[in-house]
Formats: sequence, C-alpha cells, structure tokens
Amino acid sequence: NHATTRLCVEGLLDYHDRLGSGDLGAKAIVDAGCGSGILALSASLLGFSRISAFDIDADSIRICHENAAMNQLGGAVNFAECGLDEGLPPGQADLLLANILANVLTDNRETLLLGLRNQPGSTLVLSGILQPEADALEEAFRKSASALGLAFSISRACLGQWASVTFVRQPNPPT
Repeated sequence: NHATTRLCVEGLLDYHDRLGSGDLGAKAIVDAGCGSGILALSASLLGFSRISAFDIDADSIRICHENAAMNQLGGAVNFAECGLDEGLPPGQADLLLANILANVLTDNRETLLLGLRNQPGSTLVLSGILQPEADALEEAFRKSASALGLAFSISRACLGQWASVTFVRQPNPPT
C-alpha cells in the first residue's frame, strides 16, 4: 500500500503492457533493494520467470522467502543477500526496479544505468524519491547517462509526496 511500492508496481505493469504478448520468460527482471519481495513476486504473478531480487538486509531476504511461500511462489524468484555491486552485474536486466532512498539511488546511478541490457526498451524504474528530490535525481541520472553514451526517454509519476522516475533505453546516439 505504500506509494513508492505502488509507483514501482505501476512501472512493472507499464513494462508488461509494452511487451504485449511477447515472451515474458525471456526477460530478466531485477528488484534491487527488494525489501519484502513484493515487486519481484508481482513480476512472477505477471508471468515473468527470470527474476532476481536482492537486499543488504538478511531479515528482508528471510521475509521475501516467507512471502514467496505464503503466496505459493517458493522458488519463483532468486533472492540474495547482497548489495548493488554484487547483485547487479553490468548488462543483466531488461527491467530493473529500485525502490530505494533517493540519495542511495543517486550515489549508485552508474551501477544502476549499466545494470540494464544494452538494448532499446530496457527499463529502469526508480522510486523511494520524495517529490522535491526528483528533479535533482533525474538530472544526475541524465548527466551520467550522457557521459556513458547512453540514451533514454525519461518519464515521471507522482503519488502523494512520492515520485518515481522511469528511464527507457533508446538506441545509442551516433558517435
């Protein structure tokens, strides 16, 4: 019910809708900072099957497994206790969901941007962002993407005092 979770779920649903009847099983979904696992488990319920989720908190990972079992989704998601560097190798995700505080997202923007597959349509959904923080976060990500030679379309959604920012990979600009 939390606004940031809802915003991420909306991003997940938008990605699912963009794929249409495409092969959901071929898409790699990553939930960075997975907390209770609700985003990863929602991806499973939508028909995605290549799902990984990680968090630095051991209790969160325990709760993820409990939530998966309660929803008859045991084994549907690969849950791991680790941080961004270990949990998100470059080029891994077709869809990367990160519902983490804005300062952590901004500090790790290159890792998050490079965690996406190098193909148009790969999507990064960020939430955990207070509306007053959204402009600065978006600008920091925009500058890092440009420095990395990556092109994105960027959109924003707001719910109450919270915001999400979504980056969808576009073809790389000519060099």
